[in-house]
Amino acid sequence: MRSYRDWFEAGPYVVVLAPRLAVVESREEGRPKDGYGSWTADQLDVLLRRDTPRLGLWIDSSDQTAEETVDEIVRRAANEADMGP
Repeated sequence: MRSYRDWFEAGPYVVVLAPRLAVVESREEGRPKDGYGSWTADQLDVLLRRDTPRLGLWIDSSDQTAEETVDEIVRRAANEADMGP
């Protein structure tokens, strides 16, 4: 049985957007819905930073617009070493 790491190594790129917690909380205040269910942004941030394997490209998008984040992903995708596991 293949592990999820084998699957990532074989195919798609992994991009993790990891803005600072304060930025996530600020962005959430302006959204009409809560995307976390019973979780808090703080709980998910801890899981992301502590428990998520560092696969792929991790971007702190705190100070970027959506367009700037896309531009960074496209620019760095040219260097596959940034995108792989």
